[in-house]
Amino acid sequence: MRPVGIVGLTVLFYLGTVLTFAAALSLMEPGTVLDGIWRLDPAARAGLMDLGGIAIPILIVVSVASALAAAGLWIRQPWGRWAGIFVLVATMVGNFANVFFQGDGEALIGLPLTGVLTAYLMSGRAKRGEPVSASDRSPEPGAAPPGPG
Repeated sequence: MRPVGIVGLTVLFYLGTVLTFAAALSLMEPGTVLDGIWRLDPAARAGLMDLGGIAIPILIVVSVASALAAAGLWIRQPWGRWAGIFVLVATMVGNFANVFFQGDGEALIGLPLTGVLTAYLMSGRAKRGEPVSASDRSPEPGAAPPGPG
């Protein structure tokens, strides 16, 4: 059974996939129905527009990384946890940049949240349920240690 935290993070990463991809598309084709997503955070659009041509590739990389994290977490693979950690750390770096370079105090709200989620993904609780390779398994109690050869 998947831990509840993993299920929640999987949903979060799938939502992140859709939203970041929609944001990339809306920057590629302004004036479409996708422009409505910027009502949630108009300052984010302005900040991305300030980045110029690099904003779209960044959003696509984040979208792909979020999709990998969601898929990897759902199928309980260690690389899914690491992809999730990458996305969360990138989010923290982005929040720090928003605070220090744009003076966006609201970005401080996301720092503790992403920190807690990252710590969770690095914990033993998040690792629970991942497949264990035969070489990583500890011997059964009372079993003889493997012999040479």
